Amino acid sequence: MVVSSFAIGLLGKGIFFLGFADAILVVLFFNLIGILPVAFFSTFGPRFGLRQMVLSRFWFGWWGVKLIAVFNVLACVGWSSVNSIVGAQLIHAVNPNVSGAVGIVIIAIGTLLVTIFGYKVVHSYEAVSWIPTFIIFLIVIGTFAHTGDFQNIPMGVGKSELGSVLSFGSVIFGYATGWTSYAADYTVYQPSTKSRTKVFWATWLGLIFPLLFTEMLGVAVMTATDINGGDNIYTDGFNSAGTGGILGAVLFPHLGGFGKFCLIILALSIVANNVPNLYSVALTMQVLGRWTQRVPRFVWTFIATCVYIAIAIPGYSNFVTVLDNFMNFIG
Repeated sequence: MVVSSFAIGLLGKGIFFLGFADAILVVLFFNLIGILPVAFFSTFGPRFGLRQMVLSRFWFGWWGVKLIAVFNVLACVGWSSVNSIVGAQLIHAVNPNVSGAVGIVIIAIGTLLVTIFGYKVVHSYEAVSWIPTFIIFLIVIGTFAHTGDFQNIPMGVGKSELGSVLSFGSVIFGYATGWTSYAADYTVYQPSTKSRTKVFWATWLGLIFPLLFTEMLGVAVMTATDINGGDNIYTDGFNSAGTGGILGAVLFPHLGGFGKFCLIILALSIVANNVPNLYSVALTMQVLGRWTQRVPRFVWTFIATCVYIAIAIPGYSNFVTVLDNFMNFIG
């Protein structure tokens, strides 16, 4: 339940020029497919008590899994960079004097403070962090519905529509399945006798609702950029500050200062989105060799933080392109 998945929904029209109904259908079906491997691999955690990259030695071998671990490190760092850019956009929309670089550093420090204290703190934080974000998204829905600015953009046809559907689908799939490479990391402390069926469906339900809810909301809000041929506050907001700009166009004119407060809460939700990436990247590094095991996890966490900050800052000004390319790479 984070603003990053809302940003994914914006791409349906923002990049691929899809209508409302076709974008919604893409979100639905590609999410249903994408979360299946995450739920499946989550069931291995309680049964074996091993982290995902250690479990992957069974399929890839002692040396082969090191390559998979490298891919996972790249994915974790990449996700963190992309998510941090979204959070920085929201902070910049609230206060244009705060640059994207400063916003990225704020998000990164908040994430680091949660992850360095280990699994129990991570688990406790993740268990409650979605609640304020969900409330803010309900406020966004109510405010946007009250404006009457939703536009039912018609569905396209032909080969161009097919290409757009499949391209947007790869982005949706890449985002949904992104947790697969560390799925078991967060179920290892479940009892070994825990039903695999219950673990599967608990994971599936825990992912499908927030993904569909936030991405479909992003699809709906983005339709407002079609008003007056694209010359409106939603388009201006999206062009100036991305996700933060379009959310600001929804909230600021109607809620004023409280709308800015809502945007800050959504920006801080990025911490919850980045915590699993940053926690798991340290576990993954320890699979690469015995020497990496001797390095304390918080050191790897700190190094990963520095790396994704260095990637996110130059990527801030070209977020849509960076996000699209990264999603396709993950997919």
